Amino acid sequence: MLRRDSERFVDAVESLGEEAPDHPVSRWIAGALTPSILGLHAVQWLWAGRAPFVAGRPLRWTELHGAEAACLAGAALAGAAFLHAHFFWTPHPHYHGYGALGKLASLVGFIAALAGFVWYGFLNA
Repeated sequence: MLRRDSERFVDAVESLGEEAPDHPVSRWIAGALTPSILGLHAVQWLWAGRAPFVAGRPLRWTELHGAEAACLAGAALAGAAFLHAHFFWTPHPHYHGYGALGKLASLVGFIAALAGFVWYGFLNA
């Protein structure tokens, strides 16, 4: 059972490296609406200086403040940029290169935000 679940996860991750389906519904829902909602939440977290987060044992909602919230917001913005580049620009026949470049840039931003989150949240605490 676990092997099948892990295979599905690997297949889902591999599909992000390929082209997204060229369908108007997936382009506008997964490529425009979902990244917009995620991006607006990230901007709100940056503006307020605090962000919700699931942490602790047992798992519970907690609130991050300061640099940790800014790093989490940066990771969310990078995730929104990745979704937009993957679902909106990658299937387009003329702008496929912009989609690939956007995915690479957003992955670099996500890794940088994750590194900052680990640095400020765990190593510098």
